[in-house]
Amino acid sequence: MFSNKKLNLLLFSFYSVVLTLLILSLFNEDNEGPVKKIEIPEPEITLNQFGFTDDSLITVKSNIKPNETLSGIFIQFNLPVEKIAELLSVSKSYIDQRKIIAGNNYHAFISNDSLNQLQYFVYEKDPVNFVVFNLTDSAKVFSGRKEIRTERKTIAAEINHSLYNAMLKNEASPELVIKLSEVFAWQIDFYRIQQGDYFKVIYEEEFVDDQSVGISNIQGAYFNHSGEEFFAVPFEQDSTVQFFDETGKSLRKAFLKAPLEYSRISSR
Repeated sequence: MFSNKKLNLLLFSFYSVVLTLLILSLFNEDNEGPVKKIEIPEPEITLNQFGFTDDSLITVKSNIKPNETLSGIFIQFNLPVEKIAELLSVSKSYIDQRKIIAGNNYHAFISNDSLNQLQYFVYEKDPVNFVVFNLTDSAKVFSGRKEIRTERKTIAAEINHSLYNAMLKNEASPELVIKLSEVFAWQIDFYRIQQGDYFKVIYEEEFVDDQSVGISNIQGAYFNHSGEEFFAVPFEQDSTVQFFDETGKSLRKAFLKAPLEYSRISSR
Protein backbone atom coordinates (compact mmCIF):
# COMPACT_ATOMS: atom_id res chain seq x y z
CA MET A 1 0.00 0.00 0.00
CA PHE A 2 1.05 3.55 -0.68
CA SER A 3 2.00 5.72 2.18
CA ASN A 4 0.12 8.98 2.67
CA LYS A 5 3.16 10.90 1.49
CA LYS A 6 3.35 9.00 -1.82
CA LEU A 7 -0.42 9.29 -2.32
CA ASN A 8 -0.32 13.03 -1.85
CA LEU A 9 2.57 13.28 -4.29
CA LEU A 10 0.65 11.32 -6.94
CA LEU A 11 -2.46 13.46 -6.48
CA PHE A 12 -0.39 16.63 -6.76
CA SER A 13 1.20 15.38 -9.99
CA PHE A 14 -2.20 14.42 -11.43
CA TYR A 15 -3.79 17.79 -10.72
CA SER A 16 -0.73 19.59 -12.07
CA VAL A 17 -1.07 17.75 -15.40
CA VAL A 18 -4.81 18.50 -15.58
CA LEU A 19 -4.24 22.19 -14.83
CA THR A 20 -1.47 22.41 -17.43
CA LEU A 21 -3.69 20.85 -20.11
CA LEU A 22 -6.51 23.23 -19.22
CA ILE A 23 -4.27 26.28 -19.54
CA LEU A 24 -2.89 25.05 -22.87
CA SER A 25 -6.41 24.54 -24.23
CA LEU A 26 -7.36 28.10 -23.34
CA PHE A 27 -4.42 29.53 -25.26
CA ASN A 28 -4.54 27.10 -28.17
CA GLU A 29 -4.68 29.13 -31.42
CA ASP A 30 -6.61 26.36 -33.14
CA ASN A 31 -9.36 26.46 -30.53
CA GLU A 32 -12.64 26.89 -32.44
CA GLY A 33 -14.86 27.31 -29.40
CA PRO A 34 -17.16 30.33 -29.08
CA VAL A 35 -15.50 33.57 -28.08
CA LYS A 36 -17.53 35.86 -25.88
CA LYS A 37 -17.56 39.48 -26.98
CA ILE A 38 -18.10 42.30 -24.58
CA GLU A 39 -20.53 44.75 -26.15
CA ILE A 40 -20.11 48.34 -25.10
CA PRO A 41 -23.38 50.26 -25.62
CA GLU A 42 -23.07 53.37 -27.74
CA PRO A 43 -24.17 56.60 -26.09
CA GLU A 44 -27.70 57.63 -27.04
CA ILE A 45 -28.01 60.80 -29.10
CA THR A 46 -31.29 62.62 -28.64
CA LEU A 47 -32.44 64.75 -31.57
CA ASN A 48 -34.89 67.59 -31.15
CA GLN A 49 -37.94 68.07 -33.37
CA PHE A 50 -35.78 69.91 -35.92
CA GLY A 51 -33.36 67.03 -36.48
CA PHE A 52 -30.26 67.97 -34.46
CA THR A 53 -29.05 67.68 -30.87
CA ASP A 54 -29.26 70.76 -28.66
CA ASP A 55 -28.42 69.32 -25.23
CA SER A 56 -25.49 71.68 -24.64
CA LEU A 57 -26.99 74.74 -26.35
CA ILE A 58 -28.96 77.71 -25.10
CA THR A 59 -32.33 78.05 -26.86
CA VAL A 60 -33.94 81.39 -27.63
CA LYS A 61 -37.48 81.34 -29.06
CA SER A 62 -39.15 84.41 -30.52
CA ASN A 63 -41.27 85.48 -33.49
CA ILE A 64 -40.80 87.62 -36.56
CA LYS A 65 -41.67 91.27 -35.96
CA PRO A 66 -43.35 93.45 -38.62
CA ASN A 67 -40.84 94.54 -41.29
CA GLU A 68 -38.15 92.34 -39.72
CA THR A 69 -35.77 90.41 -41.99
CA LEU A 70 -33.64 87.32 -41.53
CA SER A 71 -30.47 89.31 -42.13
CA GLY A 72 -31.54 91.77 -39.44
CA ILE A 73 -32.12 88.92 -36.98
CA PHE A 74 -28.73 87.40 -37.82
CA ILE A 75 -27.07 90.74 -37.10
CA GLN A 76 -28.70 90.73 -33.65
CA PHE A 77 -26.88 87.44 -32.98
CA ASN A 78 -23.55 89.00 -34.02
CA LEU A 79 -23.07 87.05 -37.23
CA PRO A 80 -20.46 88.55 -39.58
CA VAL A 81 -21.83 90.16 -42.72
CA GLU A 82 -19.94 87.66 -44.89
CA LYS A 83 -21.54 84.74 -43.05
CA ILE A 84 -25.00 86.27 -43.40
CA ALA A 85 -24.51 86.69 -47.14
CA GLU A 86 -23.39 83.06 -47.43
CA LEU A 87 -26.41 81.80 -45.47
CA LEU A 88 -28.90 83.79 -47.52
CA SER A 89 -27.26 82.55 -50.71
CA VAL A 90 -27.42 78.84 -49.86
CA SER A 91 -30.98 79.17 -48.50
CA LYS A 92 -32.55 80.57 -51.68
CA SER A 93 -34.00 77.22 -52.71
CA TYR A 94 -35.61 76.78 -49.27
CA ILE A 95 -36.94 80.21 -48.39
CA ASP A 96 -37.51 83.62 -49.95
CA GLN A 97 -36.33 86.15 -47.38
CA ARG A 98 -38.77 88.71 -48.80
CA LYS A 99 -41.69 86.43 -47.92
CA ILE A 100 -41.04 85.67 -44.28
CA ILE A 101 -44.23 86.20 -42.30
CA ALA A 102 -44.55 88.47 -39.29
CA GLY A 103 -45.68 86.47 -36.27
CA ASN A 104 -44.05 83.20 -37.35
CA ASN A 105 -41.78 81.58 -34.78
CA TYR A 106 -38.03 81.25 -34.95
CA HIS A 107 -35.55 79.46 -32.68
CA ALA A 108 -31.92 80.42 -32.09
CA PHE A 109 -29.53 77.85 -30.59
CA ILE A 110 -26.46 79.45 -29.02
CA SER A 111 -23.26 77.91 -27.65
CA ASN A 112 -23.23 77.74 -23.86
CA ASP A 113 -19.87 79.43 -23.35
CA SER A 114 -18.33 82.88 -23.15
CA LEU A 115 -18.59 83.36 -26.93
CA ASN A 116 -22.35 82.69 -27.18
CA GLN A 117 -22.06 81.94 -30.88
CA LEU A 118 -25.11 81.11 -32.97
CA GLN A 119 -24.95 77.40 -33.87
CA TYR A 120 -28.37 76.77 -35.40
CA PHE A 121 -31.24 78.98 -36.49
CA VAL A 122 -34.71 77.60 -37.28
CA TYR A 123 -37.46 79.53 -39.05
CA GLU A 124 -40.97 78.07 -38.94
CA LYS A 125 -42.65 78.70 -42.30
CA ASP A 126 -45.93 77.43 -40.83
CA PRO A 127 -46.94 75.13 -37.94
CA VAL A 128 -45.64 72.09 -39.87
CA ASN A 129 -42.75 73.14 -42.14
CA PHE A 130 -39.46 74.68 -41.05
CA VAL A 131 -36.02 75.66 -42.37
CA VAL A 132 -32.80 75.00 -40.43
CA PHE A 133 -29.64 77.11 -40.81
CA ASN A 134 -26.65 75.09 -39.61
CA LEU A 135 -23.65 77.24 -38.63
CA THR A 136 -21.62 74.62 -36.75
CA ASP A 137 -19.24 74.21 -39.69
CA SER A 138 -19.69 75.60 -43.17
CA ALA A 139 -23.05 77.24 -43.80
CA LYS A 140 -25.68 74.58 -44.48
CA VAL A 141 -29.44 74.85 -44.87
CA PHE A 142 -32.10 72.15 -44.94
CA SER A 143 -35.87 71.97 -44.60
CA GLY A 144 -38.05 69.61 -42.61
CA ARG A 145 -41.52 68.84 -41.34
CA LYS A 146 -42.66 68.35 -37.78
CA GLU A 147 -44.33 65.11 -36.75
CA ILE A 148 -48.08 65.24 -37.33
CA ARG A 149 -50.41 63.47 -34.92
CA THR A 150 -53.90 62.52 -36.14
CA GLU A 151 -56.92 62.23 -33.86
CA ARG A 152 -60.29 60.73 -34.79
CA LYS A 153 -63.13 62.80 -33.36
CA THR A 154 -66.92 62.81 -33.28
CA ILE A 155 -69.25 65.76 -32.76
CA ALA A 156 -73.01 65.55 -32.38
CA ALA A 157 -75.09 68.62 -31.55
CA GLU A 158 -78.40 70.36 -31.96
CA ILE A 159 -78.35 73.80 -33.56
CA ASN A 160 -79.84 76.54 -31.39
CA HIS A 161 -78.50 79.61 -33.15
CA SER A 162 -76.06 78.71 -35.92
CA LEU A 163 -73.97 75.82 -37.17
CA TYR A 164 -70.89 77.93 -36.54
CA ASN A 165 -71.79 78.52 -32.88
CA ALA A 166 -72.73 74.87 -32.41
CA MET A 167 -69.28 73.86 -33.65
CA LEU A 168 -67.48 76.35 -31.41
CA LYS A 169 -69.55 75.27 -28.41
CA ASN A 170 -68.23 71.75 -28.97
CA GLU A 171 -64.64 73.04 -29.29
CA ALA A 172 -64.45 72.17 -32.97
CA SER A 173 -62.32 73.98 -35.51
CA PRO A 174 -64.16 76.59 -37.63
CA GLU A 175 -62.70 74.75 -40.61
CA LEU A 176 -65.08 71.89 -39.85
CA VAL A 177 -68.04 74.21 -40.54
CA ILE A 178 -66.80 74.76 -44.08
CA LYS A 179 -65.94 71.08 -44.59
CA LEU A 180 -69.38 69.91 -43.48
CA SER A 181 -71.21 72.52 -45.54
CA GLU A 182 -69.23 71.47 -48.61
CA VAL A 183 -70.29 67.84 -48.11
CA PHE A 184 -74.02 68.69 -48.05
CA ALA A 185 -73.83 71.70 -50.40
CA TRP A 186 -76.20 70.00 -52.90
CA GLN A 187 -78.75 68.91 -50.29
CA ILE A 188 -78.99 71.73 -47.74
CA ASP A 189 -79.23 75.50 -48.00
CA PHE A 190 -77.08 76.41 -45.02
CA TYR A 191 -78.45 79.96 -45.07
CA ARG A 192 -81.80 78.45 -44.06
CA ILE A 193 -80.66 76.29 -41.16
CA GLN A 194 -83.48 75.97 -38.62
CA GLN A 195 -83.35 75.96 -34.85
CA GLY A 196 -83.59 72.34 -33.76
CA ASP A 197 -81.68 71.01 -36.77
CA TYR A 198 -79.27 68.28 -35.71
CA PHE A 199 -75.96 67.00 -37.05
CA LYS A 200 -73.31 64.41 -36.33
CA VAL A 201 -69.90 64.22 -37.98
CA ILE A 202 -66.94 61.85 -37.65
CA TYR A 203 -63.66 63.36 -38.79
CA GLU A 204 -59.88 63.32 -38.42
CA GLU A 205 -57.98 66.34 -37.15
CA GLU A 206 -54.22 66.83 -37.38
CA PHE A 207 -52.07 68.24 -34.58
CA VAL A 208 -48.49 69.47 -34.26
CA ASP A 209 -47.17 70.27 -30.78
CA ASP A 210 -50.76 69.93 -29.50
CA GLN A 211 -51.83 72.68 -31.92
CA SER A 212 -54.49 71.91 -34.51
CA VAL A 213 -53.20 72.31 -38.06
CA GLY A 214 -56.33 71.32 -39.94
CA ILE A 215 -59.09 68.84 -40.66
CA SER A 216 -57.64 66.06 -42.78
CA ASN A 217 -60.89 64.35 -43.78
CA ILE A 218 -64.51 63.66 -42.90
CA GLN A 219 -65.18 59.96 -42.37
CA GLY A 220 -68.95 60.17 -42.13
CA ALA A 221 -71.71 62.70 -41.51
CA TYR A 222 -75.42 62.95 -40.74
CA PHE A 223 -77.65 66.02 -40.89
CA ASN A 224 -81.30 66.36 -39.90
CA HIS A 225 -82.65 69.53 -41.51
CA SER A 226 -86.31 70.46 -40.97
CA GLY A 227 -87.06 66.81 -40.21
CA GLU A 228 -85.39 65.49 -43.38
CA GLU A 229 -82.39 63.19 -42.92
CA PHE A 230 -79.21 63.34 -44.97
CA PHE A 231 -76.28 60.92 -44.80
CA ALA A 232 -72.75 61.22 -46.20
CA VAL A 233 -70.30 58.33 -46.63
CA PRO A 234 -66.90 59.03 -48.25
CA PHE A 235 -65.45 56.90 -51.02
CA GLU A 236 -62.00 57.45 -52.53
CA GLN A 237 -61.24 56.60 -56.14
CA ASP A 238 -58.21 57.74 -58.16
CA SER A 239 -57.08 59.94 -55.23
CA THR A 240 -60.42 61.79 -55.33
CA VAL A 241 -62.90 61.59 -52.45
CA GLN A 242 -66.61 61.79 -53.18
CA PHE A 243 -69.55 61.43 -50.81
CA PHE A 244 -72.56 59.16 -51.22
CA ASP A 245 -75.83 58.77 -49.34
CA GLU A 246 -77.10 55.65 -47.58
CA THR A 247 -78.44 54.25 -50.87
CA GLY A 248 -75.13 54.66 -52.71
CA LYS A 249 -76.12 57.75 -54.72
CA SER A 250 -73.60 60.55 -55.12
CA LEU A 251 -74.35 63.70 -53.14
CA ARG A 252 -72.93 65.84 -55.91
CA LYS A 253 -75.63 67.24 -58.20
CA ALA A 254 -75.90 69.79 -60.97
CA PHE A 255 -76.88 72.74 -58.78
CA LEU A 256 -75.86 73.90 -55.34
CA LYS A 257 -78.49 74.76 -52.77
CA ALA A 258 -76.68 78.02 -51.96
CA PRO A 259 -73.30 79.73 -52.57
CA LEU A 260 -70.52 78.52 -50.30
CA GLU A 261 -68.77 81.83 -49.61
CA TYR A 262 -69.75 82.87 -46.11
CA SER A 263 -68.23 83.34 -42.67
CA ARG A 264 -71.34 82.57 -40.62
CA ILE A 265 -74.06 80.01 -41.27
CA SER A 266 -76.99 81.08 -39.06
CA SER A 267 -80.41 79.71 -38.26
CA ARG A 268 -83.40 81.96 -38.68
